[in-house]
Amino acid sequence: MLNKNGLGFGGQENNMDAAEHAAKMYNQGIEHFSHQEYQKAIECWEETLRGEADNFRALVYLGMAYFQLKEYELAISYYEKAIAINPSYSKAFNNLGNVFRKQGALQKAVEAYQKAIGLAPDNATYHYNLGITYYDLIEYQNAIQSYLKVLSIEPQNHEVRRDLALAYYRNKNYEDAIACLEEYLRLCPNSVNQAQIRAQIQHIKQPAIEIR
Repeated sequence: MLNKNGLGFGGQENNMDAAEHAAKMYNQGIEHFSHQEYQKAIECWEETLRGEADNFRALVYLGMAYFQLKEYELAISYYEKAIAINPSYSKAFNNLGNVFRKQGALQKAVEAYQKAIGLAPDNATYHYNLGITYYDLIEYQNAIQSYLKVLSIEPQNHEVRRDLALAYYRNKNYEDAIACLEEYLRLCPNSVNQAQIRAQIQHIKQPAIEIR
């Protein structure tokens, strides 16, 4: 196309069209993903990348889709590609940790979560993921510290108090475990877990009884 001076600017229009198409495919991918249509979502984000090869968010979404499809190595590869483009994108590290944890590579998961936290230290989800991974590694004191950090960020996140109580119990901090469960009962008087937690409190000082 020519402007009034006879100068062409069709290349700019083509670039705009490509960008609009990439954005459209990106949004359609999110829509498909929200409906658990993972293969359709993948096709959309691959189309996005054909127009925007450095779209690190599309790469992370591709990792998420492959994670849902249990294609864990593919998920890892897309998260790593996203990190290579934008090493400051904390979500990529957190999601990478989720894959490693799913694979049982717990130490790698810890390292990935720690990197995510380094980039976003006030993200409670990252601290929680690190906490449950430490718990699985039988590093109960580290798990306790992670759960306490979650509560410092989200004081109303009462469910994490149950995880904290279990970590205290495994670490033989019985009084702290009881106090944590009693606080949960106080803060969540309508919880369906009231009876179970009261039973846990009654038996928690008997090491042979496990909290479930």
